[in-house]
Amino acid sequence: MNKLIIAIIFCLALFSSAFADIWSNCGTSADLLQIDTVDITPNPPQKGQDLTVSASGYLSQTVQDGTANIIVKYGFITLYKGSQDICTPKDPIACPIQAGQYNKTVSATIPSAAPSGKYTGSVTLVSNTGAQIACIDVNFTL
Repeated sequence: MNKLIIAIIFCLALFSSAFADIWSNCGTSADLLQIDTVDITPNPPQKGQDLTVSASGYLSQTVQDGTANIIVKYGFITLYKGSQDICTPKDPIACPIQAGQYNKTVSATIPSAAPSGKYTGSVTLVSNTGAQIACIDVNFTL
């Protein structure tokens, strides 16, 4: 569950126009989720502090279930590569996710021991029907 929360925060943080220099949209206009706004606190994120990400956007169709395919690297070292179910019986996301306006706020603590340096990664969200929900690439320094 904790990995899923971190993955979702990671995903949402990457949609922020305030962080346009660290992420790029690898999706298309056909993606099911179009993000309108993202607020990140604190800005910039700090080690040992809670990171809160609030996002809103428009989901073009109801998502019954789905998968987040995630790769996170520190330099050339792969820290995480795997898939997570995006739906859980409770927070962070309960499915089905109804079509229409979507708002979500999630928080997690950035570990004090997180190493400083360059991080890269990608997240692709895919619905259970195979439709791409969203896709992002990331490149940032902590």
